[in-house]
Amino acid sequence: MAKAAFQVPFILCVSCLLYFFYKTWRSDPGYIKSSEEETKQTIVTLAESGLLDFRTFCTACLVKKPLRSMHCHACKSCVAKFDHHCVWTGRCIGAGNQHFFVLFLFSLVLVGYWIIYATSIYWRDHCVTHKGGILDFLMEVLNCSPWIVYMFVITCCLTIWATLMFLMQMFQIVFLGLTTQERVSIQIQNRQSKNKVSLRKTPFNRGCIQNLAEFFNCQCFGLIKTNRVDWTKQYHTAMNLSMMRNAQAV
Repeated sequence: MAKAAFQVPFILCVSCLLYFFYKTWRSDPGYIKSSEEETKQTIVTLAESGLLDFRTFCTACLVKKPLRSMHCHACKSCVAKFDHHCVWTGRCIGAGNQHFFVLFLFSLVLVGYWIIYATSIYWRDHCVTHKGGILDFLMEVLNCSPWIVYMFVITCCLTIWATLMFLMQMFQIVFLGLTTQERVSIQIQNRQSKNKVSLRKTPFNRGCIQNLAEFFNCQCFGLIKTNRVDWTKQYHTAMNLSMMRNAQAV
């Protein structure tokens, strides 16, 4: 019974890890698509209105760029609410799959710490360790199970990375309401300009609870009103271009 109580949570965590990895990998991150006829019409419309510039039009994809979108050179496509290109999944992280990516990181953190805990239990029960310094302990567990020590070091490195990545993602989502690309762009702009822009004061920050609820589209049984935005269809206008310039790099 005790063994099952130890193994079942681990199996559930691994199952969630694999599921959210698959959803992150397979979900459309928000690629901006346009037919040839739509592309021609977009170029004419933007040119006539004087808005045919890099903030509203992608010269690589030949599409009208929605707010918060960016062209990914790895995927060769513009992505709505672009966060970053993930080398671990080989996919962009954007409006369509960022929530899966955050849950994938959370599952990865849980699995990592569970393996670290299980390794400490193994060493306690199977390796003869005597009281001594840290060096003596390391030599004893290394002689007892060198392969497990190797896997333990790798697990620790991946878990530290996943933890920092998860905390950074949650900080940006909850406290800033920004993507990674937007946060980095504002920080670079602040270093190069005398007119500093506050990370907390952007058009996308609606408060911690509202930011979190809208990101996961969670209404908490009607207690929170959420405004689900389709970022593939939110376009620049002449009125808000200047306001958005300081909130993102496009």
